[in-house]
Amino acid sequence: MSGVRWPMSGRAREIGEIVETVRAGVSLVVTGGPGVGKTALIRRAVRELGGVTVVAVPGTSLPPEPAGPLLLVVERAHLLDPASAQWVHDLVASGEATLLAEARTGAEPPGPVSALLVEGLATRWDLSPLPAEHAVRILAAALRGPVDGATAQRLWRAAAGNMRLLRELVETGLASGRLSLQDDRWTLSGDLPLGDRVRELVRDEIGHLDDGEREALDLLAVAGEVDVDALERLTSPAALHRLERRGLVRAHRLGTRLQVRFARPIHRAALREGLGPIVVRDLLRRLGRPAGHPVNGGSRASGDFSRREQEVAQLASWGMTNREIAEWLGLSPRTVGNHLCRVYTKLGVADRSRLGSIGSPG
Repeated sequence: MSGVRWPMSGRAREIGEIVETVRAGVSLVVTGGPGVGKTALIRRAVRELGGVTVVAVPGTSLPPEPAGPLLLVVERAHLLDPASAQWVHDLVASGEATLLAEARTGAEPPGPVSALLVEGLATRWDLSPLPAEHAVRILAAALRGPVDGATAQRLWRAAAGNMRLLRELVETGLASGRLSLQDDRWTLSGDLPLGDRVRELVRDEIGHLDDGEREALDLLAVAGEVDVDALERLTSPAALHRLERRGLVRAHRLGTRLQVRFARPIHRAALREGLGPIVVRDLLRRLGRPAGHPVNGGSRASGDFSRREQEVAQLASWGMTNREIAEWLGLSPRTVGNHLCRVYTKLGVADRSRLGSIGSPG
């Protein structure tokens, strides 16, 4: 299947609110996560606005005789140069123009534009990701056919509201054959498809990392989950605090211990894939988990298990359900169950309570 066309759906209410607000002369800065649809939203709103003179910033000077009120439109306001930002501020502050801008959550626009928000001359308007039910309808419309429910959930959870990432996952899945028609329903088989464009979008989501943050994420990429005290000793508490505030990692209780892992499994998959074998070996040594770490106390070496079997078994030994493991690794619950059956057979155990500690694969 080629030429997938992606409809813009589920945003009629938001578009109407933006149009109504701007017509009332109120300046807006639309914020949201990467790929949530901010740019498409304001472009659609601008098309529906009538009787205004639209000025794109930067790049367009003011017309000598504007036909109607001036509307300054700024895409990616967080990247606006200082001179343009000051120009926007002065026009809005003087009442000569209304502003409609979009900026990424967590990346503040330049000082003069941020000042408009502080001074009450502009309003911040947060755009939430589309609900899952809207995304399912968009998937069905784009693929021109029904989508398997588990497949839709896997793709939507992996994208986490990033429509660009969702589109690329679908396109890569189609190109690789992992996303195909089975029993008249689009179904994703195997692991999530990671193509070059998907990796690029994941890097864009993660954004700039300093040395401490990069080190912490690399360690998590190979280990999957690490005790917070151990990770702070290996990196720094400040780096972990920043990663948690940015929503890149999350912590949960495992008995009396606090464990840290990636908030988004697709981030881990993309970063882990980019680490070479020598780097992985050194990271595992730092974690005290050399390749070949014995499984379940030692009768079988981890080399007897595939990398995926080790990952599934390790997560199962931490008490995660098959569905939670599936969401974490980007697999289907059935695939997780198959991996666990093979692990049980190799270990000679009957259930996950007998798995013990599984070493992370190298």
